[in-house]
Amino acid sequence: MFAHNSGFTLIELILVVAMIVIISAIAIPNLLASKREANESAAIATLKSIVTSQSQLKASGAIDADQDGTGEFGYFQELSGVRGVRTGQPPKVRETTVRVSPPALSARFGTTVNVSQYGCVLVSGYYFVMVLPAPKRNFAVEPASNTKYPQVDPGNASRTWACYAWPVSYGKTGAAIFYTNQSGIILKSNNHVTRYDGLSKLIDIRGVLLPGKSKINDSLAINAKGNDGNYWVEVK
Repeated sequence: MFAHNSGFTLIELILVVAMIVIISAIAIPNLLASKREANESAAIATLKSIVTSQSQLKASGAIDADQDGTGEFGYFQELSGVRGVRTGQPPKVRETTVRVSPPALSARFGTTVNVSQYGCVLVSGYYFVMVLPAPKRNFAVEPASNTKYPQVDPGNASRTWACYAWPVSYGKTGAAIFYTNQSGIILKSNNHVTRYDGLSKLIDIRGVLLPGKSKINDSLAINAKGNDGNYWVEVK
C-alpha cells in the first residue's frame, strides 16, 4: 500500500504566507502605536516626578551656591546625588564634594548621554535635558558627565528651571515632545514642524518660547507656535 501524503500544497503554503503578511501589516503598526503612546505617557509621568523632586530640592536648601539662605534648583546629576552640588557665583561657579542626600531622584538620572557638550538622560524611549538660568537669564544646559558645571546664575536658579523631553527615535519610541518648568505646567507639541529626533535632531532649548524670545523666564508658547515653529498646548 502507498502512504498518504498529508503535506501542504504549494497553493496552501502561499495562502498561509499571505495571511501572515496581512496580519503582520495590521498588527505591527498597532504595536508601535501602543508603544509610542506608552512612552509618551511615561514621559509625562517622569516630568511630573521631576517637578516634585525640584520642589523638594529647593525646600531642603541642599544647593545654595550664593549662600543667601534660599535653596536652588539643580541639574539631574545633582538631584540624583551622582555629582557634588554647585557653589559660587559666575564666573567662579564650581563643583563641591557635597552631594544631595538622600537623592531627590534615582541614580539613573545621573547617567547622562553626552552630546554637543551637554548631557541628557534616557528614560523609556525619551531623552530629557535640564536647563538652569545663566547670567542675564539665558540658559545653562545640563553639563556632560565629568565636565565643569556651567556658570549658573544662583539668584535666578532659586526661582526657575526648565526641562524638555523628546523621542529617542521619532515615530518608533515616541512622536510628541514635552516641556515643564518650576510652575509645574506641562506643555506638549506633536513635533510636526521641526521634528526633533533623538541625537540626530536635538531639542531647541528656546523652542517652546514665543517667537523672538530667548531667555529662560520669557513667555511660553501656550496654545501657540513657539520659536521652533511647533504648536504647543498644555497637558491637562
